[in-house]
Amino acid sequence: MQAPPSSDAAWEALPLPAVEINWHGTLQRANMAFHALGLRCDDGQLGRGAFDADSLERLSRRLQARRDFALELHWRGHDGQPAWIELAARWLEGRQSYTCVLRDATAERLAERDARAETQRFSLLADSVPALIAYYEAKRLSCVYANQQYASTFGLDTVSIVGRTFAEVVGPQAAAEIQPHVDRLLSHAEPASYERKMAGPDGTPRWIEVSLVPHLDNGTLVGAFVLISDISHHRLIEAALRESEDRLSKFMDASVEGIVFHRDGVITDVNVALVSLLGFPRERMVGHRILDFVAPEHQGRVQAVMDAASEQRYELVAVRADGQRIPVESIGRTMTRRGEKIRMAIVRDIRDRLQAQQRIEFLAHHDPLTGLPNRANFMEHLAARLANGGATHAALLFIDLDHFKRINDSLGHLVGDTVLQTVAHRIVQSLRPVDLVSRFGGDEFVVLLADVADRRVVEELVQRVLLAVEAPIPVQGQSIVVSPSIGVAMVPHDGRLPAELIKNADTAMYAAKADGRGVCRFFETEMAAQAYAALVLEGQLAYALQRSEFALMLQPRAALDGSGLQVQALIRWQHPDRGWLAPESFLDVAEERRLMQPIVRWALAEAIATQRAWSLRDGRVPAVALDLAGLPLPLELVAELAEHVCANTPPLGELSLDIGEAVLSEDAQVLRESVSRLQALHISVAIDDFGVGTMALSRLRALPVRGLILGRAFVASLPDDRAAATIATAIVQMARGLKLHVTAKGVDTAAQREWLAAIGCGHAQGPAIALPMQVNAFAEWLRNQPA
Repeated sequence: MQAPPSSDAAWEALPLPAVEINWHGTLQRANMAFHALGLRCDDGQLGRGAFDADSLERLSRRLQARRDFALELHWRGHDGQPAWIELAARWLEGRQSYTCVLRDATAERLAERDARAETQRFSLLADSVPALIAYYEAKRLSCVYANQQYASTFGLDTVSIVGRTFAEVVGPQAAAEIQPHVDRLLSHAEPASYERKMAGPDGTPRWIEVSLVPHLDNGTLVGAFVLISDISHHRLIEAALRESEDRLSKFMDASVEGIVFHRDGVITDVNVALVSLLGFPRERMVGHRILDFVAPEHQGRVQAVMDAASEQRYELVAVRADGQRIPVESIGRTMTRRGEKIRMAIVRDIRDRLQAQQRIEFLAHHDPLTGLPNRANFMEHLAARLANGGATHAALLFIDLDHFKRINDSLGHLVGDTVLQTVAHRIVQSLRPVDLVSRFGGDEFVVLLADVADRRVVEELVQRVLLAVEAPIPVQGQSIVVSPSIGVAMVPHDGRLPAELIKNADTAMYAAKADGRGVCRFFETEMAAQAYAALVLEGQLAYALQRSEFALMLQPRAALDGSGLQVQALIRWQHPDRGWLAPESFLDVAEERRLMQPIVRWALAEAIATQRAWSLRDGRVPAVALDLAGLPLPLELVAELAEHVCANTPPLGELSLDIGEAVLSEDAQVLRESVSRLQALHISVAIDDFGVGTMALSRLRALPVRGLILGRAFVASLPDDRAAATIATAIVQMARGLKLHVTAKGVDTAAQREWLAAIGCGHAQGPAIALPMQVNAFAEWLRNQPA
């Protein structure tokens, strides 16, 4: 039914702004209250020019629907500030228009906006703090608010959690656990707090601390805030700390070094190692000052380190329960233990280290075998004593053991070391306390005789050294005799500088060796020239093999028993200036320069090559005996050299080696093995100068040698010397009994030759048969011999 038109008076009396508009939005009439709004209506259209585009569009859609509606419209007032209008419209079908009542809702909307902003700020703050926050109303204990962390911790969000009771949120088991705290809050309206363990969203166990804060309104409990902090990190730290404490305790008990904890210098804890080191029971140490266990002279430094909380490493002396002083090393640390800062010190026993350092220091200046000062130490002392005329008169002795290498080669280095230790001890014992003895290296010793100006005093001291060293040395059940060659340089006559004195004493020592060894020589000016000549000879010898200056001289051995001609091959050096030299002229130099083995290797190869040349030229191959009697090369080394040579070129005829007794090893097994190795190469061995040395007949019986050689000194007095003749006859008869061949060297007369033949000697060699000759001359001599 169509509504009757309202009277204008009633229309104007309405307390709210009112308008009538058609469905196009055209304003048909408006009361005074509407005009008071100041709302623009351009072209007679409601709100055009005032409402924003969105509001106008929404209003247009509703108007065209031609039915009642309510709508909130947004516009800006005269001051440009935002404003809101609530419009309620009634469609009047009969009038085909709307009657609309408008209400200014700006104040409400602004208040709502401010409330929402405040709520957003609170939510932002609540979601940003590292805590879980919720609010439960007191009546049902249902959640009214929760921040994101709180909701997500229990698998919910900030919307779905609202309205749920705390039991629904935390679960029945947790609710039962925390119910006593909730009851206390409800009954007493007092804050409550507790810790509990819970599982996180990923199942990881976590520890939380919960605070329940009551919300009172005029003394009435209306709700409670729930604040939850995740204390898992703190619990982990506590667990790690406990574990660290456990590890520290185990470490202290397992450590081999002493550990002490102290507070302000008072011991709070010690480990087993420190108790063992100092010998005090733990109860005697804990509670006492740490300085009570430090030697008095070190207490000041220890106190200074503790006062400065220094972490430096330093050494001190600790005192054991039995009063023994122990050098230790300590390093302190400031640390937190059980929540308080204390000092920890590690105490290390350094007795072994100090002993090792002392040993290293000793070895840096002393010979480890004999304990004597080494070369560097001696030279330092010598320079110090000679400096500024400190030693105005003194004597320098250079001592070298004769043929010591033979001991090492034949008996081994262990025996050689024992000999060196004994010799060193004897030298020291035979001299004065003020004299300085040094092992210079190898078998060389140097002695500084202090404060001696009289040569006779030096000679007396040197003789004491000679007698002491030459005494037999018992080693492994046998007696070994070594002789020293000693050279002496006098201060200041023979020099004032260390190097000059050493050089001159060394020169005098080599002169002593040249004089027959086992003697002493004082330095003389002429010795320098001789030493220079020896140095030149050494240089020339080093290149002699390369320049093919070595040759074999051959000396025939006539057969006295009809067994056939033999020839002895003698090593000779054709010196470019001095002519042919026998080995004794260059033996010491060759031995010093380690040229002995190359020379013997060359001689073996040359002897075999000479035999082969005879075979190719004449078809006759005399037996060759290579003379190695004067060369100090052990038989086992000769066997090794022969194996190398014969591996390429084996002997074509009979080859033997004349060996001196001096190079025969005292070890019978080694000697037999060496001879057997040579026999495997078809090389036999004969012992030269038999009867002159000290070789026992029992060894000769067990030694697989080919023959014996009577030396020149023994043959020279034959046959007139009845004693020599008797001995020679006995040797020949014994050799024949042992099936050994005998050769006599140095046969000068036909009478000697005939007498030797008469007693059964196999071969004779000497001027009566032929002198040594070169290979070509021997070939000519051989061709002239009857077939």
